Amino acid sequence: MSFLNAIKEIVFWEKDDDFFDKEATIKEYFAVCPPEQRRSVNSYEELYAEALKYVSKQSFAENTKDQENYFYEMNKTDASVAILTGVFAYVIARETDKNGKKLEKGIDKLLPKDFDKNSPFDTRTGLKHRNFGHDIFSFGLERIPNDYQIYAGKMDRHNLYLPIGEVLEKEGDCSMLDLIWLYYGKDKPLLKGIFSCAGHTVVHFAKDLLTSEGVPLPFSSLLNEYIIEEDELEQSGLENKFNEKIDKVKGNLKASDFTSLAFIEGMCKLYAHSKSLGEKEKSFNRDIKIIAMSACIMIQMSSLLIGEEKKLINPKKGNPTMIPGIPGAKMNMVMASAMFKNMVQEMTVVVKARHEVNVEYDLRLKQLKEGR
Repeated sequence: MSFLNAIKEIVFWEKDDDFFDKEATIKEYFAVCPPEQRRSVNSYEELYAEALKYVSKQSFAENTKDQENYFYEMNKTDASVAILTGVFAYVIARETDKNGKKLEKGIDKLLPKDFDKNSPFDTRTGLKHRNFGHDIFSFGLERIPNDYQIYAGKMDRHNLYLPIGEVLEKEGDCSMLDLIWLYYGKDKPLLKGIFSCAGHTVVHFAKDLLTSEGVPLPFSSLLNEYIIEEDELEQSGLENKFNEKIDKVKGNLKASDFTSLAFIEGMCKLYAHSKSLGEKEKSFNRDIKIIAMSACIMIQMSSLLIGEEKKLINPKKGNPTMIPGIPGAKMNMVMASAMFKNMVQEMTVVVKARHEVNVEYDLRLKQLKEGR
């Protein structure tokens, strides 16, 4: 019941007029009472009681009735719309994850046969292969050691691994971009090669975003630890402790991160515009986006906790059986970043407006006193 009461307080809040009157009274007290005459107090209520000894109770609404409203005051309907937007965003994230394989196959059907087969992105096989060259923001950086073993084909039914520098015929550290150029651009005219590499890269990342593993967070590959293996039949190792921690909360980038965020951005913008608030629209749009994003993130994290992926051992066959987690259950790092950005922007505007309100409030009080 406490959880439901908390939700009720968030959605159906009431403006506390008494609090604003107390704030106005305390502000008046600080204005008229010299610092040396102010008594030390231990609580907010004691401060208010002390203020009433020097000034009469102030009405915030009366003192500010002629002041401009800097922000639109959100009502219960607005809050409900924002939270429902967050709920539907989670549903969209869930459906995106749930249908990821179908969407991935759909991309393949739109492309020429085997367009993405034997991709350079898959020259590291098995577990943790996404840590190798799948960082969208840094796959072009030369961070891979020259003697790092990558998959180079088959030899007597065994995987053959060769140093990446030998494959590329290059000295010094290498990058995934070097491999991409070798596969898709080296034997083509420059411009055609560039477009070919770009097309294959976009397609591969788009498909990987639809998988349950997703792709690593931006620049996380800079923390890769490359473990060199000299045996041609053994693959070099790769460790990334940061990504291992992110994997536990399903924090990798996925298509569902972007579809859910796009839904919130679009719906909140439409709703804010429908209110015809003029200059207050931007601030109101940020406010409802923060609420919607918070709701979506809370549901995704809750789903992650109650629907964690589990491994069960079949008692008859002895083989492990994976029970998948709930689709859409993850730490949505993309949305969390967008929410933080909106919060910083809104707080910047609030601090600026607060200063302007205080200056104008003092001026109004002075005018009221002079008019008595």
